[in-house]
Amino acid sequence: MDKFRYHLPLYRQHRRLADSGIAVSRRSLTNWAGRAIDLLGPLVSAQSAHILSGAVVAMDETSIKAGRSGPGKMRAAYYWPVYGQDDELVFHYAPSRAHKHVETFLGDYSGTLLSDGTRVDDQRGDLPVCYAVLRQRRKRSRRKPIRTRACESY
Repeated sequence: MDKFRYHLPLYRQHRRLADSGIAVSRRSLTNWAGRAIDLLGPLVSAQSAHILSGAVVAMDETSIKAGRSGPGKMRAAYYWPVYGQDDELVFHYAPSRAHKHVETFLGDYSGTLLSDGTRVDDQRGDLPVCYAVLRQRRKRSRRKPIRTRACESY
């Protein structure tokens, strides 16, 4: 639970358990976490399918540090939360912000995609953007026209 709810790395959990007098190997903790993830796979797939059956989906990327890129350096990666109109949320993982990941997660989804309107998402066509994002863009540059339509009806 600590790994996923509190983002506590397994090596810290191992240390906490040892401090409490519980002898569990790191390998066992890693195997248990992997098996739990595997068991949740069908649930994630079903929830993703339900979200993508809706008319409106919100999606954005969030950067994280995942794995090592070298000694003392963490590698950048991304979570892509996808939020559906029935208050459902699924987090997808990808090693980059590349548009191919958006297409992989959304597949042939043809409904309305709400996003912050980054270039990664703009490849889907006419992208609605919420007023907060439009206001931020206008503050940054009064000279450039904004090519997305506001999400007035959402």
